[in-house]
Amino acid sequence: MLEVPCLGRQWRIARRFIDGGMASSIRDPLVLARTVTVYGDVTATLRALGSSSPHVVQARVVLRSGEILAAAEGEPEGAGWEVIAAALSSP
Repeated sequence: MLEVPCLGRQWRIARRFIDGGMASSIRDPLVLARTVTVYGDVTATLRALGSSSPHVVQARVVLRSGEILAAAEGEPEGAGWEVIAAALSSP
């Protein structure tokens, strides 16, 4: 499982500061190890996810092949998130 915060390219110049701040605020080594910040085209990322808002949490269960097994967005609750949990627990 990965957590992937996406920030615009303009923030790359402050990458060390941002990544350091995130690392010091996360504090849980397991969460920190699975967090990868992407500095790039946020609009393209949102388009690929089928979302129009950078303020809405997106979750995907993706195989190494790139196949998407499950998708949900919004607050982590409800039927969409049950689909995510089921996909994560399947072999």
